[in-house]
Amino acid sequence: MGADSRAEHAGRGRSTRAVVLAACGGLLVTGCATMPDSGDVSPVKGAGNGDSQVRVYAVAPRENADPDEIVDGFLEAMTSDDPGFSTARKYLTKKAAQSWKPEQSITVLTTAPNRKPTDRNADPENQGRAYPLSGRRIATVDARHAYQPVSPAEYLQSIHVVQQPSANGKGREWRIDSLPPGLLLGEADFLRNYRSVNKYYFASGENWVVADPVYIRQRQDPVTRMDPVTQTVKALLEGPTNWLKPAVDSQFPSGTELKSGVTTLATDDQSTLRVPLNAKADRADGEACRRMAAQLLFTLRGLTSVNVEQVELLGSGGQSLCRLGRGRRPSSRRCGTPAARSTRTSSTSTAS
Repeated sequence: MGADSRAEHAGRGRSTRAVVLAACGGLLVTGCATMPDSGDVSPVKGAGNGDSQVRVYAVAPRENADPDEIVDGFLEAMTSDDPGFSTARKYLTKKAAQSWKPEQSITVLTTAPNRKPTDRNADPENQGRAYPLSGRRIATVDARHAYQPVSPAEYLQSIHVVQQPSANGKGREWRIDSLPPGLLLGEADFLRNYRSVNKYYFASGENWVVADPVYIRQRQDPVTRMDPVTQTVKALLEGPTNWLKPAVDSQFPSGTELKSGVTTLATDDQSTLRVPLNAKADRADGEACRRMAAQLLFTLRGLTSVNVEQVELLGSGGQSLCRLGRGRRPSSRRCGTPAARSTRTSSTSTAS
């Protein structure tokens, strides 16, 4: 998928008047309904394809690196899959490394941030150096993985570096003590590292599900260490993004999370995905549990990396709460005209 189509998909649906995109799907939940097919289209032009096969490996700062190298090295390290961004943090002072939260937000620029030269005369007392960063901002991604396109606008922030005692105590080294929040990525690096998936939630009081597009890491998430399937399940459990929240309901009881320590989810030889949950899910009754499983099936069918034919939800003690599979009944009906309407704003699927 090209950057244009991916970025357009990410920008869809800031209206809750969605259209029917997918079919009934044969899930074992009763009912079938459609939604109006009106809504604004919000295309976002992409700069180019992000090659997900390209890997960037972070490199730690060399000894006696000058401040230009520190800033450039950190900007490059932000584009990597470095676990916990531990190498990127080596470019920061201890205090800055502790306070920096790369998982909280992403600012997407048309290209990699432009690091301008520092004004070495701006700090006569040698308290540090400020490096202006500039670019054209086109989108943001919040902590709930929601991609929000914005009208291209000038981006101007700065990174500040100071000298501190070196690790061996024999000299001083440059490190970053102030920086913009979250991650700062050019669009090509963003599309290389992240991919769009649709989470699905039931429309409030209804029996059809509405797509909630978010972005997850293409590979293992550096912070959570979760694979893409587990990231997707975790994002679904966190609930709908803010723009969609007033119009939908999650069937998962409030506070439901993956069981502690789960970072990998894989299907068995029957294409069944077993999802261990915490104690909050234990109280879900049969019908509610089946609707929870339906949300998972709708969500996971959009992942090309896994074929899920059946979902089994497990309680806090490992007990089976319910199991739901994709029906193969000949009478399964299709709701709407998916192929003709797949380019509209948001998307809705109907359970039958």
